[in-house]
Amino acid sequence: MIFREDYDGVDRLGEVTGYLFAYALFTAGLYAILTLSHRIPVSWSLLHVASISLAIAIVGALVGRMLR
Repeated sequence: MIFREDYDGVDRLGEVTGYLFAYALFTAGLYAILTLSHRIPVSWSLLHVASISLAIAIVGALVGRMLR
């Protein structure tokens, strides 16, 4: 979080956009690694892996809030 007086909506939009881009990049990378190493069932799609990475992000946010 940025703590300054001129923090505005553009900064918040940048944070959200960066988070979504990092989430998509992580999900795509995880899917590629799991697919190439044959660690996920053939019937699984990117949405299954996206739900796993969403769970990882939620747990990470909860742990971060608990430690704060």
